[in-house]
Amino acid sequence: MESFNIKIDGKTCLAFEGESILSVARRNHIYIPTLCDLPKLDPVGACRMCVVEESDGNVIASCKSLAHKDTVVQTNTKKLQDYRTDIMRFLCINHPLECGVCDKSGECELQDKVFEMKVDLQPYFSHQKETDFVHFTNKIYDESLCIVCERCARTCNEYVGNSVLSVLSGGFGSKIGVDFSAYCEDCDECVSVCPTGAMISTRFLYTTNAWELAKKPSVCTQCSSNCDINYEVKTNKDGIKKIYRANTNFHTSQLCHAGRHRYYDNNISLKTNASYLNKALSAFKNAKALRLSTKSSNEEALILSLLSEKFGFKLHCDEAYYYKRFLDSTNSTLVSVDESLKNAKVAIVFGSYIYDEFPNVRSNLAKHVIKNDLKTIFINPISEKRFQSVLELKYEVDHELSVALLLLQALDFKHIHEEYFANLDMGEVIAESNISDHELESLKRICFKALFSSAHKEHKEESSKDSIVILVGPDIYTHKDASTLAYIFKLLKEMLDITVIPLPYNNTLGILGSCKLEKDEFLQDCIIGYRSEGSFILDDVMSVLRHDFLLPSFNHIESTFINLNLELVKASPALEYVDSEGEDLLDLADIARELLDNDKDYLVEYTKLLSFNKTSYDALARRTKIALSLKPSLSNASDLTKDLLPLELEASEGSGSYIYHAGQSGNINTFAPFTLLVSKQFCIAHGLKDKDEIELKLQRPFSKTRDEECGCFEDDQQEINKDASQVSNKEESMEDLGKKPLPKSGVCVKVQVEGYLTGMVAVLKAPLASSKKYFDFVRMSDK
Repeated sequence: MESFNIKIDGKTCLAFEGESILSVARRNHIYIPTLCDLPKLDPVGACRMCVVEESDGNVIASCKSLAHKDTVVQTNTKKLQDYRTDIMRFLCINHPLECGVCDKSGECELQDKVFEMKVDLQPYFSHQKETDFVHFTNKIYDESLCIVCERCARTCNEYVGNSVLSVLSGGFGSKIGVDFSAYCEDCDECVSVCPTGAMISTRFLYTTNAWELAKKPSVCTQCSSNCDINYEVKTNKDGIKKIYRANTNFHTSQLCHAGRHRYYDNNISLKTNASYLNKALSAFKNAKALRLSTKSSNEEALILSLLSEKFGFKLHCDEAYYYKRFLDSTNSTLVSVDESLKNAKVAIVFGSYIYDEFPNVRSNLAKHVIKNDLKTIFINPISEKRFQSVLELKYEVDHELSVALLLLQALDFKHIHEEYFANLDMGEVIAESNISDHELESLKRICFKALFSSAHKEHKEESSKDSIVILVGPDIYTHKDASTLAYIFKLLKEMLDITVIPLPYNNTLGILGSCKLEKDEFLQDCIIGYRSEGSFILDDVMSVLRHDFLLPSFNHIESTFINLNLELVKASPALEYVDSEGEDLLDLADIARELLDNDKDYLVEYTKLLSFNKTSYDALARRTKIALSLKPSLSNASDLTKDLLPLELEASEGSGSYIYHAGQSGNINTFAPFTLLVSKQFCIAHGLKDKDEIELKLQRPFSKTRDEECGCFEDDQQEINKDASQVSNKEESMEDLGKKPLPKSGVCVKVQVEGYLTGMVAVLKAPLASSKKYFDFVRMSDK
């Protein structure tokens, strides 16, 4: 990229071809005021506050004006000061003087700019506009406070990837429009980027003053993206510390619905867990296996691995186990998802409920569609309207193998596997998958253009490297035919040098870096559940599982995680991990201190013992790039050849209606526990209504409750003191904290009708220990 020098306020600054004057000034720490500009968005020049003066006296908007070799500008002349002051006066013509009761007061950019520009009188006047309050998805748009900077609409469309908001142009009467037919994720990004109080969150409205809140920086742990987050905390008059909201640096980052709204906001209901320590110690000593969730931190995974080595119990985490097996079978190395998408021309999402399970990845795809003309292809049995793609291939449930073969044949532009497919009944493959010839032709055309268009221009025969990225979801790598599917993806990689990336749930990579995992056999006795199902469960207060030992939630503890971009990220507590009386609560470090006979009191004392990190927790940056190397294990697909592919294309007969068991990741975490998300079509077919409560029969290997398990986890002590017994009664009451014990037969769920879903596949939100993703819909009874 060509570089050259320009002059800003007499200072020589290095600029690059295609860079705006505003961007150059910011890099060189030269202040230019703005109101509508956000670095994460393309500039539009709506506010005109960023104007600069050229050497000939011409005034231009620095955000939209590109730097060139002979650029010379001033940023703060008398002419510019008068210009900006007049802009502020104009913006304030109809702006209500209600700062004292406005939620934005104290952090209002318009308020700041009025002071900065020294606006002390208002010489302009106009007729008062007719204004309205528009209510939508826990938000209110107050037209009277809007300066039409367009931030909210552009963020919703360009950055989040939804199309809920738009600018309704009408001169002085311009305003923001809300499309009530579009899906709103309720991420509150529009509220976050609004420079005034025009976009209001009803959750935060009139709860506190913005200037009273202290920011507690951390990372979000709702999915494997681990976005930056600031918990905003205040101690109330009664002495209770509370989180009032979660935000991020809105200039450059974003939060999904789960990150912004799902956190434990105070410690009022937390009860002491000291009396259960002996029970926990006994459970670890007698355990046959431990099932841990991908939500577990690096330090927790390391401690559990050390305890496994000492006491000989197996470690299970099927999502991580199958992820690793798929990685090995495809001969893949770990790569950053975000970096891989930057140069891609086509992104294929295969077997992932990406919109809710990986919301940040889905947003990144939307950004690249707008900025880089990325073509997205969505391959999934679940048909929905929210994921915008140039091609959607909806296939029949349990026919992933047929679809993978069709993908291999469609991309075999050099006819490498022509003989193999000639001997295969492709008519049966197409019929089984339910994908049409027209859809396959569209797939070929899109991918061929991405792979060879630039190569043809340069008279090359080889395809462009990394032009196609295939994001492989958990539906594929946990599939019963995962080894065969992995081999097909390996052939795709070798054939076209494309990038295949399995998407990891939560802290899958961190767990694999510390734990030696075995396949879960779903034994029904002496199984510890660590943030997962089991006979003895350790989990936090936000979990719907019945916990026997309380763990801290992730806005309570210091710990680290590895995200899908291969960064070691540091989570910090927003609240002290104490009970309602202010007494310290116990966590896994306390259990480990007793069982491992060490002097480590805190989880972060294990941070520098991690195999992929030698730095102490306190010395770590918020994000640190790491070279994570996972030792290859034996691959089930290592001896496969095309001629030996075990192809069982004909799936077993199903009911025609299916349930998809979504992972506890991303926005799925925000739905009420044990919820069945269904389409209107699904409701009609099965006589269901919104908010119906039904019982489902799921054929899964692990379904017993704690009360049905064996007594191998009974406390060694014969009795517990009276106080502890009283606490136990309180903790074991599901009514106190909204807990719901797992049903003894089947799964009780509440039906929730979603307009974005179509077809006969429902989505189940329930923390069930099962690697199986799809189930037949079988209703046992109504509640």
